[in-house]
Amino acid sequence: MRYISTPDSVENNEPTWLAILETLVAVVLYWGIAWAFDTHLHLLVSILVALLLLLRSPESTEKGVRWFMAYWHNRTKPTPEDIPRRFWVWVLLAGMIGAACTYGLANTILPEHEGWALFVRAFGVGLLGTVTAILVMGAVAAAVAGPAAGPGMVAGVVAGVVAGAGAVAVAGVVAGVVAGAIVVAVAVAVVVVVVVVARTVTITETGTGIRIGAGAGAGTVMVVVVVVVVVVVVVFPLLLAPLVVGVWLRSLVVRVLATLRHPLSGIEALPGNWRRILLAMDSHQAPELVPGLSTQAEAEKLSLPYWIKSTPIGSRVLDFIIRMIVILIWFLPGLLYRWSLKSTCWLYLPLIYLGGGLRRPHDAREKSLLVDDLYEGRWERSRRWLAIGVAVLAVITTTVNQFDPQAAIRDSLSQFPIILRSFLWGFDRLMEHASNLAYLWAFDLGGAFELRIPDLAPWQWLNILGAAFTFALFFYSDRVARAWRLAEKRDPDAAPEDTHITALLWMTRLRNLCIVFYVPMAFGYVVLALGGLDEAHLVGWLAWLGELYGPYL
Repeated sequence: MRYISTPDSVENNEPTWLAILETLVAVVLYWGIAWAFDTHLHLLVSILVALLLLLRSPESTEKGVRWFMAYWHNRTKPTPEDIPRRFWVWVLLAGMIGAACTYGLANTILPEHEGWALFVRAFGVGLLGTVTAILVMGAVAAAVAGPAAGPGMVAGVVAGVVAGAGAVAVAGVVAGVVAGAIVVAVAVAVVVVVVVVARTVTITETGTGIRIGAGAGAGTVMVVVVVVVVVVVVVFPLLLAPLVVGVWLRSLVVRVLATLRHPLSGIEALPGNWRRILLAMDSHQAPELVPGLSTQAEAEKLSLPYWIKSTPIGSRVLDFIIRMIVILIWFLPGLLYRWSLKSTCWLYLPLIYLGGGLRRPHDAREKSLLVDDLYEGRWERSRRWLAIGVAVLAVITTTVNQFDPQAAIRDSLSQFPIILRSFLWGFDRLMEHASNLAYLWAFDLGGAFELRIPDLAPWQWLNILGAAFTFALFFYSDRVARAWRLAEKRDPDAAPEDTHITALLWMTRLRNLCIVFYVPMAFGYVVLALGGLDEAHLVGWLAWLGELYGPYL
């Protein structure tokens, strides 16, 4: 097993130590946040958005890259003449949003201020109102213009809000693209400065509204210098960020639409996707705007290495600000999304069981590969480790639930290293903070000792059955492999017997079936247990969910 990933190892789903470490850290971090801040919202969001990546297929990846590159190269550019009604509705809505934001902020921030305090606040109010309009409408235009729409739509909407704004503020010439917006911002700022210097305005709130008064002012040169610095360091990033966000939102929409276009192939690719993100993908692989863009030579400027390598130490402040904005908006969400997916392994980990048994082998080579994969394959070994973990967890939690030996355990563990003594501490934390998910991780097989049905939820039975089929496959595939090796000594062209292949296929298919039912059932339990849906709403056509989950909530 490798220490860190490479493009080839990720493509081949080869596990790495760094990927496994990141998965463990992500789980601890996300649950630590839940316990520290007493919230499960981020856990619910994580398990919901995980489905987007798990259903990604080669077909959806290819289509997503094609759609996004068509958008990026502006191959279709909507204009006011092409779609006049929608275009001008967006422009009008942008103006209304900016005016509403400015009015609300002015009534809240400006009263009872004068002089420099008034100037700074007035400048900020106008800037924030404009940026809000750009952010909202630029993002909406980029997100809903359609798979074939280019950045011209974004440019048109933004130009209707701030004259001179360019199309897309990225791709190596970001400063030139938004130069018009900067000129406008500087010009407006200087005009405002001159007015304020000539007459320092005082605003006070009266019973009938806002009263404006005037006074003397000075320091024109210093004020202009300060305003120019503010424009470069503050105004420019605020104008640039909405445009970069619009491009990122387009990449997000492309991901979703491309994935939904190929649902069947996505389901087929689900096990491999899960193993890749969990065990093979680590931070050594840079996140992408759209999966597959790194394979496109013409998309170099859309990659994280391009923006990092093009940022030399001591570069100009404006250039550094541009690149940091692009990196933080385009690529940081992808890295956080990857960690979010890894953090869901506590729920989706049994997906590792999926795979094999979907197609019957027809010739000797296919039969041999099936036996090899089930007996000594890399992923089958991972499934066995998971089955062992389920068995150990079932034994430990059953022992604790049935005999309540915590006091005795505490006394005995005091003589062992801290790594062993930490077990009881971890179990106490689970009982304290994750007791509402007890029917996911805590097994009570105590009924078996009293010849009665154990107290297990339906999805827990499926989890145990998945582990049991994995153990059965190990022992039976060992028998089949030994019989096949002996047959090969007599006949080098010998293949595993058909009866053995049939038995192996049935066991793998039954294991797959257990997990196919386990995942949605466990998902529903987690959503209800974490408060994602109120149990009181499970009435009418949802009453069967109340009967299924009610006894375990």
